[in-house]
Amino acid sequence: MLLVTSLDIIPLVGKTVISQLGMAVFGPGPMFYILQFATSLILLLAANTAYNGLPTLLAILAADGLVPRQFMHRGTRLSFSNGIMFIFFAVAFLLIVFKAETHYLIPFYAIGVFLSFTLSQYGMLARWIRVKGKGYWYKMCINGLGALMTGMGTIIVFATKFSQGAWALAILIPVLVYIMHRIETHYQFVSQQLAVNDFMSHYHKSTSHDTNLCIVLTGGINRSVLKALNYANLITSNVVALNIATDEKQSQQLQKKWKETGIDIPLEVIMSPYRELIEPVEEYISKKEADLPPGDMITVVMSRFMEESWFANILHNQTTYFIMQRLRKHRNVSMVLVPYIYSTAFKPAPKQKDENTDKDKA
Repeated sequence: MLLVTSLDIIPLVGKTVISQLGMAVFGPGPMFYILQFATSLILLLAANTAYNGLPTLLAILAADGLVPRQFMHRGTRLSFSNGIMFIFFAVAFLLIVFKAETHYLIPFYAIGVFLSFTLSQYGMLARWIRVKGKGYWYKMCINGLGALMTGMGTIIVFATKFSQGAWALAILIPVLVYIMHRIETHYQFVSQQLAVNDFMSHYHKSTSHDTNLCIVLTGGINRSVLKALNYANLITSNVVALNIATDEKQSQQLQKKWKETGIDIPLEVIMSPYRELIEPVEEYISKKEADLPPGDMITVVMSRFMEESWFANILHNQTTYFIMQRLRKHRNVSMVLVPYIYSTAFKPAPKQKDENTDKDKA
């Protein structure tokens, strides 16, 4: 900043301030090009930071039920692919709207940086106050000072850049907070609708004499799974529950609760280290299909939420749709969707302490 002021450098069309500063200090020599390359590398790393950080942040928010749970999905390369695609489309939209004029986006960037620093520093301050621990007071002072300075920076940048586009953030941020609140409320409502205290009192054992294999895809023990199991028991006595696990801890909790509940249907768990759901399902069914006697069929039963609105529809995974598309090519496999309709008139079961395996996977 001192060099820019002392050399009277101003922004020019086709020439950045850094390039003018480098030319004035180093001249048209190797150091000038080294400076330009280093600047480009820094900008490249800064641009890549969003793709490293925001998908992970969205996954954390999705786990807390503040954004759609699709953001928790990992691709075959173990990256949060939905978060990455979200950033791609969001950036493309901003570039089109602002016609790739980065000057219009500077207020969004500056306020976003200062605001995120302020929130993170305040979060650490609150943590030290709550947790305390050895030497917490000086850490609390450091984070408190950081929160104060970055908070003042946020206010100053917002005030000075208000007329240059920062006013839009005064509308956008409250809207985002409201949307996240609505999403959290919806997931809590659905979780309460799915909760069931006395599973076995509503579970009906099979009385069918048919022995065709029926596979029920399950992600937990809840009302939608209960309905799917009861339907499977109506059509055959040969029922297997299949769970594709992407987290070993949650898998162990599900197996423990399944055993404690006393369900007479065997639960088969397949670990998916690459977080893939559809491929393990098809491989399992293909093996079972290869061993089928002539004339037998496999029925795959999946629970399906019947959403009341488009808003609710986008908040739930569409895994059942993709599984059905993949299994269509199998000659001896039929698919059944058991609808689960939740309603505001329904009185949900009281909330239980252990809900780890009852999360909404639909």
